[in-house]
Amino acid sequence: MSVAIGVQWPPTTSDHKLVPQQHKLQTLQLATLSATYNIILQLSLIVGTFVANAVILRSVSEDVFAVINVRLLLLYTTIQFLSREPLRRVSISATKSHDWQLLVNLISLSIPLSLVFGTILCLIWYYIVEQPDPQLVADYGVGLVAVLVSVVIELLAEPLYVFGQTLWFIKLKVAADGLF
Repeated sequence: MSVAIGVQWPPTTSDHKLVPQQHKLQTLQLATLSATYNIILQLSLIVGTFVANAVILRSVSEDVFAVINVRLLLLYTTIQFLSREPLRRVSISATKSHDWQLLVNLISLSIPLSLVFGTILCLIWYYIVEQPDPQLVADYGVGLVAVLVSVVIELLAEPLYVFGQTLWFIKLKVAADGLF
């Protein structure tokens, strides 16, 4: 029998209640540590975004900033919502039935789906929605393509996010949320 930190392993019949209590304590410590990492990561991202916006506001005119924050961010969130949310909802049912092959197939659809929705929406934004003044925003089409590429890059982390959420890998989920 080995002794580690005053606990005898394997537990005898007299201290059988000690092991579940230690497991609960370790789970609580892990959850607290993960929540702390998540809070620190979110606060640092908020501060970083605030500083980046302050720098951008000083170097970009208000009209260009308005185009970016209204038109391009609307495009970004629309592509992201249409590509991500339906697959997340369906993947919840796939995890309940433990059909992992279906889950992998569903998650793999997010990138082609984002390309299809993104291309259609970029064409709508470029040809149908009124474009901003060309003197104000000379490379509006390049901005639309950059938004599409950024959504596709972000959706590359979607498999990590879904697997982290379904298998309760909290650190992986926090890393996937923070990095992408």
